[in-house]
Amino acid sequence: MSAFVCDNPAVMRGLERQLARRRDALAGGAARLGWKTGMSGAAVMESLGTTGALVGYLTDATLLADGATVDVGAWHSPVLEPELAIRIGSDLAAGSDRAGAAAAIDALAPAIELADTDLPFEDPEALLAGNLFHRAVLLGSFDEARAGADLDGVTLDVTADGRAVAAAADPLAIVGDVVAVALHVAAVLERAGEGLLAGDVVITGSAIPAVPIAPGERFLVDYGGIGSVSAATAPAEERSTDAGD
Repeated sequence: MSAFVCDNPAVMRGLERQLARRRDALAGGAARLGWKTGMSGAAVMESLGTTGALVGYLTDATLLADGATVDVGAWHSPVLEPELAIRIGSDLAAGSDRAGAAAAIDALAPAIELADTDLPFEDPEALLAGNLFHRAVLLGSFDEARAGADLDGVTLDVTADGRAVAAAADPLAIVGDVVAVALHVAAVLERAGEGLLAGDVVITGSAIPAVPIAPGERFLVDYGGIGSVSAATAPAEERSTDAGD
C-alpha cells in the first residue's frame, strides 16, 4: 500500500470532511479509539483512481461489547466484516522502517465491523466523508503474545446461527501484511495532519468479502490462533443497540 492514495484530490477533500466530523464527535464527548482501512481491493482502487486503502476513524461512540445485539432494521444494506485489530503500543511515525512498525504493534485481536453500504462506491470523497460505511465495531480480547507480524497459522471461520458462512485458511490474502497496513495508515494520517499514536486500534479491512446480514441472526467470527468475537442482530420486532457514528 502507498500513501500516494492521497494524491487523488477527491481523497484529500473526503479526508478533510471526515476528520472535521471526527473532531466534532470528539468535541461532543466521544473518545479516540483509532482508525480503519477499506476499499483496498485492486479492482476497487482502479475504479476509485487510488493506489492504496482508504482510511477512516473509530471512536468509542460506535464501540460495542463482544456479543452485543444491534438493530439493523432501518439500515439500507447492512453487512458484517470480519477483521483483524492491531493495537499500537508506541507512536508510529510515517516513513518508519518495517522493523520499527512491527515493534509498534503490541497486540492483535479479532474484530467485527458492522457497516451500511449506503454510499456511492465510485466516489472516494463521499466514501471518506461518510467514514467508509462504518456503523459499529466489536473487538475480541487482545492477545499480547500475538504482536508485530506474528500471524503464522491463523485461520478464519465465520458462522451465522451455527451455520458455516465463510472460511479462510489465509486471512491475510485479502487484508495483506498488517505491518504494511500500519505503515500505510501512519503515512495517510501524517499527510492529513493527524498521527498514529500509542493506544490506537486499527482494524485492517475485511478478511473475506462482506457478509450481508438481516435481523435475527447471531454471528461468530473465529480467528483460530487469536480468538473469537461475536455479534447479533435484533429480530425485526425488537429494538436494541442502534449504533451511531
